[in-house]
Amino acid sequence: MQEEKKNSVAVFMLLFTALLLVPGAFAQAVEVSNCTGLQNMKNNLSAHYVLTANIDCDVAPFNTGEGFEPIGNNTHPFNGTLDGQGYSISNLFINRSGTSYLGLFGYVENAYIFDLNLVDVFVKGNSYVGSLIGIGMDSVIDNVSVSGEIIGTGWYSGGLTGRIEGKSLINNSFSNIFVNSSSSYVGGLAGFNDGLINNSYSLGEVNIIVPSGMPSELGGLVGYNQHNGTISNSYSHATVFGTNSLVNRVGGLVGYNWGIIDNSYATGGVSGRNSIGGFVGNNRGTILNSHSTGDVFGTHQLVGGFAGNNNDAYINNSYATGNAESTYSDVNQPSRLGGFIGYNSGSTIVENSYSIGNATGIAKHIGGFIGENSGATVKNSYSAGNVYGGDELGGFVGATTGSSVINQSFSTGDVDHRGGGYGIGVGGFVGSSEDSSVFVDSYAVGNIQGFFRTGGFAGRTKGDTQIVNSFSAVFVNASGDNVAGFIGKREDNTVVENSFFDLGVSNQSAGVGGDGLEDGISGKTTSEMRNITTFAEWNISLAETDLNNGYPYLAWQDDRDDFVWLVSRELNCGGEGTEGDPYLICTPYHLHRIRYNLTAHYRLNNSIDLDVAPFNTGEGFEPIGNESGYDPMHGYLDAFRGTFDGAGYNISNLYINRPSEFHVGLFGYVSSSSSSIKNVGIIDANVRGYRYVGALLGRGYGAQVENSFSTGQVYAETYLGGLLGSLSGSVNNSYSSANVTRTSSSSNYYIGGLIGYFGANDVINNSYATGTVKGWDFTGGFIGYNSGGYIYNSYATGDVSGRQRVGGFAGQQTISDSAGAEIYNSYATGDVSTTVLNSLYTGGFIGNHYSGFIYNSYATGNVNGRDETGGFAGRNTGEVYDSYAVGNVSAINYVGGFAGRLGGDLVNVYSVGSVSGSTYLGGLVGGFYDSNLINNSYYNTETSGQDDDDGRG
Repeated sequence: MQEEKKNSVAVFMLLFTALLLVPGAFAQAVEVSNCTGLQNMKNNLSAHYVLTANIDCDVAPFNTGEGFEPIGNNTHPFNGTLDGQGYSISNLFINRSGTSYLGLFGYVENAYIFDLNLVDVFVKGNSYVGSLIGIGMDSVIDNVSVSGEIIGTGWYSGGLTGRIEGKSLINNSFSNIFVNSSSSYVGGLAGFNDGLINNSYSLGEVNIIVPSGMPSELGGLVGYNQHNGTISNSYSHATVFGTNSLVNRVGGLVGYNWGIIDNSYATGGVSGRNSIGGFVGNNRGTILNSHSTGDVFGTHQLVGGFAGNNNDAYINNSYATGNAESTYSDVNQPSRLGGFIGYNSGSTIVENSYSIGNATGIAKHIGGFIGENSGATVKNSYSAGNVYGGDELGGFVGATTGSSVINQSFSTGDVDHRGGGYGIGVGGFVGSSEDSSVFVDSYAVGNIQGFFRTGGFAGRTKGDTQIVNSFSAVFVNASGDNVAGFIGKREDNTVVENSFFDLGVSNQSAGVGGDGLEDGISGKTTSEMRNITTFAEWNISLAETDLNNGYPYLAWQDDRDDFVWLVSRELNCGGEGTEGDPYLICTPYHLHRIRYNLTAHYRLNNSIDLDVAPFNTGEGFEPIGNESGYDPMHGYLDAFRGTFDGAGYNISNLYINRPSEFHVGLFGYVSSSSSSIKNVGIIDANVRGYRYVGALLGRGYGAQVENSFSTGQVYAETYLGGLLGSLSGSVNNSYSSANVTRTSSSSNYYIGGLIGYFGANDVINNSYATGTVKGWDFTGGFIGYNSGGYIYNSYATGDVSGRQRVGGFAGQQTISDSAGAEIYNSYATGDVSTTVLNSLYTGGFIGNHYSGFIYNSYATGNVNGRDETGGFAGRNTGEVYDSYAVGNVSAINYVGGFAGRLGGDLVNVYSVGSVSGSTYLGGLVGGFYDSNLINNSYYNTETSGQDDDDGRG
């Protein structure tokens, strides 16, 4: 089913791409250039329309009274096309409180709307309310953005569309909308989805205001994802407020999911009453490769860091890092609060997933991973957050009932009875287990605080519970009855086989509390717990890495195929991990093991070839550090925060094949201002990721990169660089000759030969890139986007191609809020080309010099563009001094030997290349914006072929 949905996305895109390429497909398109023309589209609902200018609808009669009348309704839908050509419609105003089917389009069917921006919209209505579309049937929305406010008093309100269904597709689109509703099915992008949403996202806020009845299905991206609904490669940064005591099924990405969600995430905080989750409120569908990072707050039951209620569902390879809290205060009833899932039930399977946030409540059934597990299966998963609550608390699961199965899982957080109740049933792994629950190959480490029925692994077991090949190394602190190192109270037909607890750590001498049977349970010293002979009955083997402080650990923790491994080899080949005596790295395995101590100092002891298994097959090398485990005091705990010194050695044949992952490179994510990576070469790399991708480093905050280089091939969709994907820090004396290539034609931006994106107040010095760069938007031979950084004495020599904001050295430069943006003494020699329709801002040195300063720089490559194309800058609204361009320039509109279009300053500049095109041609500048200055600058009339210095004639 999942593959079928993905194929459907591909089919839709191919069909509509083919339609665009058919000569004359929209030959009879009606041009629209003002709000009146936009309104007149309601008179011909099947025509093909094209915007030819930005449109401001803040004019009478569209800005007063009921405002703009939506195009199409439920009896006469719009079934034509609208090509926005990248233009914007601003101040769309619709104020029709008692009316449904509202948006720019009220109702569309078999329609195609693309390349359009809606800015500062206001839409108020009853049901089926969106900024672009009220309801869409069998329609495609592609490359559309919206911002503003939506108010809906009835069902189906969404930032982009109220509801889509049938064979509908939303692709490459986003919403930055404040969505306010009084009812159900409310989403930051879509209120209800029964189609396909791909590569799209939402910002802003989603709120319930003055609720009518009992609102539900509230999501940061989608309120309700129906059985046939698929969401892929999408995310939400929206905050989702359902704080009223009546609001249920609230999620950071989706409120209620029946369909498929793949490779998506949510970061906003979530609040509501019942069935509240950081990613999804209620899940009865399939979720793959997804995560949530926002905190979750609920006032009732079924609250989870990732999913509030998970029933007859499937979740794989997903995680949650936010804290989960419930204020439900009936201590005699289950709260069902979990760090990952609140209530997990039915034929559900959850695997390869984890949570690291705390779970804090008052009532019963609270767990680090799951609050209550009823008959569901969980495997290869873990929790690292702390658990606080009343009775029946567990480091991994609060309570299990029915035929629950938990296999190859572990918990490392602390468990503390500090809520209501009496502290009964507190366990390092499970608080209370009933019926025929089964636990196999699992363990718990940490500290627990209870009162009665408290145990290092389980607080209480009853019924036909089975525990096999498991252990606990948990400090147990409790003063009531039935307290022990492994099970606090063992009842009924509980069976335990080949399981152990650490006598030294637990502070307990008995494995079972009271007079319970200790069959199958053995207490061992800490030394014995780290000795393979203790586990002779287990299918155990020696490990090649060091995990879990010497205790046995699960095979999947180290990507092994066998059952459990035991430590036998060191993490490194010398050193103490300090700044003065760093750990030495001698082998590929040592390099891989850096991830087990992310704050230490490391130095290569020799060059390393990674062309060995398991690093040269499958997904290849796993990047060191990622963006999970956020702690306000320490930042991202799973990011690399130490130092790495290559000592002049090289790492060759780095192979990473993770096309759906963020933060990909030798180092995935570095997050400390004291971190540095220096003196290392990455040779013959083959690195493929999704976002934040570079051969050396995917993403860095505060990191220092020095005297390092890369060669080979690097592929991704966005935030992509030959050496660095994205960096806020410094780069000195470094280079890349790697070829850099985007991996699809959608949402590709910030792509550079050395670095994709560079942050404010940071410095790059004496660095260069020589590889070819094939990007899309914000693409440069050296850097994709310079956001307030300073670049000195650097250059790029590779050819560059893309769509918009494409330059031989930089795609775009912009002053940030806190810093200027400047480039000094730099140059580009590669040819630059943009051949895509509607491409803008192409330059031999920089595509779009939006703001900032460029000094003493030049470009020598030829430039082939479309609109606003120049030998040095495609668009210049910044300031350029003492610079020149010598390449030939060929384009269509606004073509200049130095700048395609000017709205800033040119001082002491010149150009000598030929200039050719259709309109607005100039030897120096093609055309102008409102303000500009040209001083002491010139062009060559003979070589340029132009008689005038600018395109005004």
